[in-house]
Amino acid sequence: MAIIYLYPNSNLTPNELKSYGANGYLAIDDPYNSPDNDTTYVYGDYTLDGDWKYSHYGFGNIPYDYGIISKVTVYCRSRKYNTNTTYMGFVGGACFYLRNNGNYSLVGNGQDSYSWNTINKEYTKNPWTNLNWTFSEVNSLLIRIGSAGIKVYEPAIEDYIYATHRITQVYLKVEGTFYIIPTVTTQAVSDITYNSGKGNGEITDTGGENATERGFEYKQGAAGTIIKTYDTGSFGTGTFNKVITGLSPNTLYYVRAYAKNSAGIGYGDWVTFTTDKTTPTVVTNEATEVDKDKFKANGNITATGGENCTVRGFQYGLTPIATWDTHDEGSYEAGAFNKVISGLQANTIYYFRAYATNSVGTTYGSWLQVVTASAGTTPSGTKISLVGDYSGYVDKLHASEQDLGANYKGYFVLTTDFAEGQSLAVYKRLLYLVNYFRKETSGEVKISVKCDNETDWREIGTVDLTGDEDILMQEMGVDELGKHFLIKFEGENAFRYLGTIFWYLVQGVR
Repeated sequence: MAIIYLYPNSNLTPNELKSYGANGYLAIDDPYNSPDNDTTYVYGDYTLDGDWKYSHYGFGNIPYDYGIISKVTVYCRSRKYNTNTTYMGFVGGACFYLRNNGNYSLVGNGQDSYSWNTINKEYTKNPWTNLNWTFSEVNSLLIRIGSAGIKVYEPAIEDYIYATHRITQVYLKVEGTFYIIPTVTTQAVSDITYNSGKGNGEITDTGGENATERGFEYKQGAAGTIIKTYDTGSFGTGTFNKVITGLSPNTLYYVRAYAKNSAGIGYGDWVTFTTDKTTPTVVTNEATEVDKDKFKANGNITATGGENCTVRGFQYGLTPIATWDTHDEGSYEAGAFNKVISGLQANTIYYFRAYATNSVGTTYGSWLQVVTASAGTTPSGTKISLVGDYSGYVDKLHASEQDLGANYKGYFVLTTDFAEGQSLAVYKRLLYLVNYFRKETSGEVKISVKCDNETDWREIGTVDLTGDEDILMQEMGVDELGKHFLIKFEGENAFRYLGTIFWYLVQGVR
């Protein structure tokens, strides 16, 4: 149980009421600090017989924000006073009222005595509502002091005697449980990295009740949006800290500690810190514009690390090892970039990766693979003449040979590029082949296909070289997706190949 003393803090006498002449808040003593000092007081004046004088005084406010008020006790100390002490033939004492919002409650009358005496009255509830006191009700209480200036004619002295009252030590004693917001300080941020920092704070005073929440508010720059990070529980006085994450590199932040109890939130001062720089963040994107001797490498700086990059470019080689390098130097923000890598071999696998450099260091994207186009260019919209001359004569491509009674297999491979040398990023779906052969007296040809960098052949069918016509035509379904195709024609017998028509659909940009 806590006790608070509230003393008169001003003379709040309304104009329509008669008043004591003295400044009450200066004359009424502080009984808590000087409980026995009766040498200062306010007093009643007199001008008319029986004329009551009233004065109203306000009290200081409860220095807390939240709590439970269990009792309010009013204390008043007074004595009567006579200008002629030889004749004391009158009676009466000062009267005291508690006032709130225009309502009055009689505290009591001072004793009919020339000695100082104290009266008091306890209020466990608000006398006008019969409910528990609220902070605002106690903070708005006034004390009204009334006294009569008595003028009495005494024949023995053939004159009047006068009586007034002296009043001192008027105060309130408020009992209950009281809380104020916690007192919190903020210390410097520690353990700073490019994306985090440790906030440090201290609860120096709980305000009468342990905090149920404590943590930090932070924002990017002075005008940034405030973000909170905190813990819940029951926290007394003492230091605390919490790591603040998800920050941007090389950026100024404001941080302050706070703690919360039933009365509200107490804050420390804002402190500032700047996160560290870090290396850039880079990704490698698929190559485009692939040709037989070059391709366009693509990359993206997704984060600069807190400062512009001074170098960006690509490493490349025949294996995922940085054999060669091509780059630019300057001042580069986050964003996509590209560079043409040339002087390459046709139909060859190359590896490449993007990279970027700032003052902290260099970061690399993942290695990606690209295959340069086959040598030669396929004219658009024409059939491919693979074997033969203008007369239509075709030599036998394979003659049967044996080794210990077993026939050799002979074959040739047709390579074609459907990437259309201008863009080379376009994939196409090969639907089927129409193959042409000269008729033979016996034998067959097995046809297989594979695309791009596949390692295994897929057999799509066999052509019987015997028949009724001089020229044989055979359609075969393929349904393969790619840019580069290999077609293998294989047999143990002699055969004469005339040509192939390819049927395909464009599949879009990769």
